[in-house]
Amino acid sequence: MRIGSFLGVPVYIGWTWLLLAAFITWSSGSTYLRIDPELGTTAYVVGAVVALGLLLSVLVHEGAHAMSARAFGMKVRRIVADLMGGHTAFEGRSTPWSQGVTGLSGPLANLLLAGVLYAVASVVGDGLAGAVLGRLAFINLLLAVFNLLPGLPLDGGQVLMAAVWRLTGSPHTASVVAGWSGRVVAVLTVAVFVGLPLAMGATPGLLILVFAMLISGFLWTGASQSIAIGRARQRISTTPLEQIMRPAVLVPAGAPIATWWAGDHQVYVTVDPRDGHPNGIVRADAVASVPLPMRASVPASAVSVAAPPHWVYEFDGRPTVEQVFGVMAQGRQDVLLVVANGQVQGIVFGADAMRLVK
Repeated sequence: MRIGSFLGVPVYIGWTWLLLAAFITWSSGSTYLRIDPELGTTAYVVGAVVALGLLLSVLVHEGAHAMSARAFGMKVRRIVADLMGGHTAFEGRSTPWSQGVTGLSGPLANLLLAGVLYAVASVVGDGLAGAVLGRLAFINLLLAVFNLLPGLPLDGGQVLMAAVWRLTGSPHTASVVAGWSGRVVAVLTVAVFVGLPLAMGATPGLLILVFAMLISGFLWTGASQSIAIGRARQRISTTPLEQIMRPAVLVPAGAPIATWWAGDHQVYVTVDPRDGHPNGIVRADAVASVPLPMRASVPASAVSVAAPPHWVYEFDGRPTVEQVFGVMAQGRQDVLLVVANGQVQGIVFGADAMRLVK
């Protein structure tokens, strides 16, 4: 659900956030009702205020990420609050410095907000309003501390990744290291919320168990994804482009098959006779369906399919696999005709690229 925008960036609430809001409203309301039974149903209204305050705290956190990313020239796509807190989607070329600062900005915003809320609560006094402000200040403090834990997908993991990237020069190695650290944090989360009470002779409640497993599962999944992505990008960075790029031969769209067909070991690309622009890809199965006597008269355009828009990309010099993947990902291209220094180097299909990633 879109609820507005921040600096031109759309802000959304995921439907799963309603589950978190309901839990915060119930748990906080129950606490206030135990403290002051005379509150009655008002206690749950106060609980709803706490839930709304948590939402605002998360949006402040994500807004800080958005501002930092934009300051480094990255494009911020959206801000989302959901069951696991929230996330900010942005894209662009990052550096260890920009990644570290962007990751750190969210927790720092919560620490600043916690300080402001504590100050206001001390001025308001010991009444219900002061108690609510104090609770929100504590929530922001927890958000900051938890997010600073050094493991992906938490912000502290982003900071750790930036540090490892700076030391090793490899963002892919950094992703793997921060991912393994995130797995350790996931295990420690269960140990703190479940193992520690058991060691002290207490039995953790059902809600604590569910909460611990939910958070731990979220952390483990995000950390595992980071490890997988890091390893895949390590493979990509050491793979020669020739391993996924097929040879491409340019043929006039009107040229008969017999004048250019030399087998399916290479890809044939048709060009517009008016401007020489590549506009189609010959299908080998279509060529195979044409009887040999007719190949002297059937043109290339009859056995080709139209190429997608923006499928030709000219690089400055011989590109790497990472550069090709970056262009394909940015344009959501399933096929890319690679051109360098005015010469066609070859053609890359998304299916071949995916085999390398997997």
